[in-house]
Amino acid sequence: MKSKLSPLEQLVKEKGNKLDVLNGAYGDYNVPPGVIVETFYPETGGTFTRLFGCSFLYKNYATKELMSILDVAKATLLAFVQLLNNKVIQLYIGILFLFDRGAFKRLMKKALTLYLRITYRPLEKHILELNKCCRVVRELDRVILEAMNQPGVDEELWGLLYHLKNIALMVIEYDNAYRIRIQDVLSELDINKLYFDPKKEVERLFDILIEREEVIHMKVKWKKIKKIISLLNFSEVHYALSGLNLEEIRLDPADHYFSLMLSSYNTNGAILDDRVALKRRIDEAQGHNIPNFKNADEEGL
Repeated sequence: MKSKLSPLEQLVKEKGNKLDVLNGAYGDYNVPPGVIVETFYPETGGTFTRLFGCSFLYKNYATKELMSILDVAKATLLAFVQLLNNKVIQLYIGILFLFDRGAFKRLMKKALTLYLRITYRPLEKHILELNKCCRVVRELDRVILEAMNQPGVDEELWGLLYHLKNIALMVIEYDNAYRIRIQDVLSELDINKLYFDPKKEVERLFDILIEREEVIHMKVKWKKIKKIISLLNFSEVHYALSGLNLEEIRLDPADHYFSLMLSSYNTNGAILDDRVALKRRIDEAQGHNIPNFKNADEEGL
C-alpha cells in the first residue's frame, strides 16, 4: 500500500519534481526562501503569490533578470544624487535657477534624458499594467499624475517625468524592501503639518526613515536624497502628498508580516528582536508550516 504524500511532496509532484522558490520573501534574517505555489491576478487588482505553508499572500516578485535591471536603475540614480551633492555643482545649478531658468530647465532635461537612456529601455518590457500593480503603486501613480497634469507643464519635461515615474514605481512594485520602507514612512505623514510647512514635514519623514535604517550606507543614501529633495518646489510636493489616500499606503497585515525579518530596517520603529518574537507568535497562531530550505536559486530546488 502506497503511503499518502504530504502536502509538500504533492506540490513537488505537481511541479515536476522541481520547486520554484522566492529568496528574500520572508526577509533576510535567518529565514528560508518562500516556496511558490501559484501566482494569480484577482479582479480587484494586483499580483499575488501564494507561498507554501504561509497564510499571507506575497505581493509580486521579480526574477533575477529584472532585479539586475532595477539594481542598475537604482545605482545610476544614486550616482546622479552623489553628483548633485557636490557643492560646486550645487552652486552652479543654484545660479542657473536664480538667474537663467531656461538654462536650468535645459540642464535638468539633459540629465533626465541621460538617466532614462541608461535605465528605461531594459526595464520597459517589464512595466506592468497598472491594474496588476499593488494598491500602493496604483495610489502613488494616481497622485503623481495629478501633480504632473497641472496647467503649464512643459510637454517634453512631462514625458521625461512620466518615464521617471514608471521606473520609480516599478522599483516599489518589485523590490519588497523599498516598498516596505515607502509604506512605513508615508504612513507617518501628518496632513496638518504638511499644510502649514510642507518642506519641514517632508524633512521630518526623511528623518524617521533615516532613524529606522540599521545599515550605514542606507542612512547615508537617504541623507543625500534628502538634500536633493530640499531643492524641490514644495508647493507641488504639498499638492501631491496632500492628495494621498493613506489607507491605500499603510502596511496591511501581509505587508507587516513580510517586513518582520528585515534586519536592515526597523518597521514601525520596532527593533529586530521584538519583530522576531512577533513573527514566531504569528506563525504559531496562523498555523504556518514554512519549509525550512536554505536559500536556493530562484529557478527551483
